[in-house]
Amino acid sequence: MAPINDPMTPVENQLTTLHRQVEFYYKKLWKRISASVAPLCSFLKNVISAAKKLAQTVGKAAVDSLITTGRFVLNLIDNLATGLRQLWTIGKHILTGFKRKLEADRAKLIRVLKTKLRNFVVLFRKIFAWVNQLWDQIAPLDRALAILAQFRGILKLVLGWIADVTQVMGALNKIKQLMRKIWKPIKREVKSAIQLGKDIARMPVPKSA
Repeated sequence: MAPINDPMTPVENQLTTLHRQVEFYYKKLWKRISASVAPLCSFLKNVISAAKKLAQTVGKAAVDSLITTGRFVLNLIDNLATGLRQLWTIGKHILTGFKRKLEADRAKLIRVLKTKLRNFVVLFRKIFAWVNQLWDQIAPLDRALAILAQFRGILKLVLGWIADVTQVMGALNKIKQLMRKIWKPIKREVKSAIQLGKDIARMPVPKSA
């Protein structure tokens, strides 16, 4: 741990705070989102598999729109799951570096910190972009599902899983509510990470004795 008056102390404190929030998103919040994502993913995959049958009743344009949006959403969900895990891992490695290298080799710590924090910031910005993209796709996907729901009575005779469309729309609404809650905090934390990255980039690397 850095001494109280050490300039690295506030850096470590800020990183610890950021990592704690990332850990919350990755280990707790994402589990809540996953509970709603799972039925949505399963339903969308069924839609993609049964596209031709659905088109005969709902119309090709409506099905194509649903599939395009659905695939994009599934891709974003996968990106977010992977990105959060990677972000948490990078943050953990950075904080471990403080404990292992700070007293032994300050120059090495700062060099590693510059690189890893740059990677952390780049990935965090990507995650925030994916969050925005997912938010933008929720309304179109909800409308597409609503069209499908209008034909539920007919379609469930040949595609039993169509009956789950109401449940899936409810799951999508839960995802929307969670996304609304995390948008401002993530935006604020990304800004903090960017500023911290700039501060570290300007930090001089001590010359070897």
